[in-house]
Formats: sequence, structure tokens, C-alpha cells
Amino acid sequence: MSLCVWASLFGENMRYEFDVPTVAHRVVAALIVAHGSTDLQSFDCLLIYILSYFLPVSSKIVTGLFCFFSVLHFTQDLEIRCSLLLHLLILLTALKFGKQRAIEFVGLYMSIVHLPAHYARCFVSGRHTGLTIAALASVAAVLVSLRSGRKTVSLTDTAQRVAIGHIVYELALHSPSL
Repeated sequence: MSLCVWASLFGENMRYEFDVPTVAHRVVAALIVAHGSTDLQSFDCLLIYILSYFLPVSSKIVTGLFCFFSVLHFTQDLEIRCSLLLHLLILLTALKFGKQRAIEFVGLYMSIVHLPAHYARCFVSGRHTGLTIAALASVAAVLVSLRSGRKTVSLTDTAQRVAIGHIVYELALHSPSL
């Protein structure tokens, strides 16, 4: 998610509350959060997640890493040029229409392109246990999201670190040289 320039906009805390005003917004956010649970197919992911969580860097650097790895992650769906263009469009959306619209654009991309492609990659590579875990996590996340009544989702330093762990693990799984 191209939030790269946001490091300078957030200040040191790197926390932003995004509105999820409708049921559709809350469902999309829940499904995005839950998709990384496919990594639990194997406990091999835990070391990467632990390292990304405890990486001793500032929140601004975490956000920069989050953006960098996001560009790489979306190359699993798109060519590198298209991933860069997508992130540029997200950045321009943020600058012109605000962060809320940019995150909605990311949610649209994630739900139309990334999540189906991610699940297809898992299926083709035989990660059926991971898909089952993700299905259960998705149902749970959607139910919690809908029952909680929360109208915001937080993008925190911790959430970015978890996303980095997911991205690095996925890149390692799908890169023949790693």
C-alpha cells in the first residue's frame, strides 16, 4: 500500500485511523487483514514475523519498509512497472483526495486483484491448510468487524510490521533464489 510519503505526514507515531463507514468497507478491511493467515500453513513463517516485529528501527523507517515491500509484493500480481504505477496512483490519490480515498483505492485493488490472486497462488502451490486457516480467519474477522460496530481501522506501526512479515514470507515462498 503506497503510503510512502505518509511517513512525513504522520509524525513519529505512524498511526492513522481510516473510516470504514459501511458494512462493505468493514468486510473488505476484515478480508484484507485475514488473508495473511495463509502463512500459518507452516510455522516457518514465525521467524520472519518475529524478526519484522522486533526489528529495531523507528516508525518512519517501518513505514518506508512497508511501502518498499508493498511494491515488491504486488509484483506477484503485476509486473514491476505496473506495481510502481499502481503505487504512484495511490500516492496521487492521497495527495489530491486525501488518505481516506487512497486507502479505499487500495481496498478496491486488494479485493479485486490481490486477494483472488493470492488465494489462487496458495491453491496452485498446494497450501490447502493455509487456505482453510484463512477461510476461518476471514469468517472470524468479518464477524468481529460487523459485531464490534467500529467505524475505523487503525494502520499502526505494529500492523505495518505484521504486513512486512507476511510480504517477506510470501516473497521467500515464491522466489526461486531465496
